[in-house]
Amino acid sequence: MSIRPGTWPVRGAHLGIVCASIVILFGFLSPYVLIKFLLLPRLPTNDYFAFYSFSRFIHDDPAASIYDLHLLERLQFRLHGDRFPFLYHPGMLLLIWPLALLPFGAGWVCWIGLGLLGYLVALGLRGHRVAALAGLVAPSTLWTTLCGQTALFSAALLFGGFRLLPRRPVGAGILFGLLTYKPQLAILVPLALVASSQWRCLLWTCLMGGLFMTASAAAFGIGVWMAWLHDLPNLAHLIARTTLLFCPVMATVTSNLLVFGVPTAAAHAIQAVMSVAACGAVWACLRQGVTMPGAAAVAVGTFLATPFAFGYDMPLLSGAVIVFVGDCHRRNSDLATWEVVILLAGFLLPCCIVFTQAFCLSSLVVSALLWLIVRRATASGRTTAGASAPGRMAQA
Repeated sequence: MSIRPGTWPVRGAHLGIVCASIVILFGFLSPYVLIKFLLLPRLPTNDYFAFYSFSRFIHDDPAASIYDLHLLERLQFRLHGDRFPFLYHPGMLLLIWPLALLPFGAGWVCWIGLGLLGYLVALGLRGHRVAALAGLVAPSTLWTTLCGQTALFSAALLFGGFRLLPRRPVGAGILFGLLTYKPQLAILVPLALVASSQWRCLLWTCLMGGLFMTASAAAFGIGVWMAWLHDLPNLAHLIARTTLLFCPVMATVTSNLLVFGVPTAAAHAIQAVMSVAACGAVWACLRQGVTMPGAAAVAVGTFLATPFAFGYDMPLLSGAVIVFVGDCHRRNSDLATWEVVILLAGFLLPCCIVFTQAFCLSSLVVSALLWLIVRRATASGRTTAGASAPGRMAQA
């Protein structure tokens, strides 16, 4: 088979060497960084401590008091001398409640281990060893692990839902409903379901989301939801302040613009335009049917549609790259050199956190990656339609 100049066969030796080299490099680098982190004389306070302290709080005090910053900080200072406000809706309490039952270290290992297992299974990596290793040693996986964050669960629920969707729409709806524990990461899922006419799944997504919230009210009392509603203005202020404070490590259009001194009003206006563009991209991918590249478009588009996503949420982005390349491998496609560069940039983007100015250009990489996915998905749809047209004409 002849190879066109400037193209990389997905099953070819050259791309295989590049992928294997990256996996080997981070196969050594990620464990090294993790071990160096764990051997520090005093571990930095990470977000797992926040979840652990929230769990301890609702075991010792009324859950509705968790939005009282003074009471929550009193417990956190007693545990470690740091402060983390509870910025989530009460449904999150269902997920973190068991953490206080485990020692801190064991809980952290279980927290990350379960998320990682779900992430790899949801990507469908059984039988694809290089892809499985890529998900395991990806820079985004290391970042999430060090932070003790929930991003691996989010990626597992999103990709797992789309993997189940063609055969088990009810199961997919359950997973999507659970993803509402971080609604900003599920913002494009309903649009994707409408675009692909997955009405049954959309119904179950809404039902599961409602059941999730109802279960939290049953477990912790309706008062916790009343406290959340009462405290929404304060929470909105805290989130806005967090965005300004942590925008160098956030991966959204708003945060990138704020770092470069763009006025807040202008940043929000540009964010709104990019959100609409992300919605259009997802619609273009999913209106042709449910595919895993469509799921990749939802995952990547989320970073353009929401103004509040951190770098540690990037397992969604790495998973999208892995899913996209896996689909190209299944189709035995070729990739242009510029496409390979974009995919590598998307996978390696979390490494740029050590160069703040470079990471603050993350939205450019995300936009290029989304454009690549949409371009491939729509081209594939046109090819399929063209191939089926002669058959329809013959029948006519």
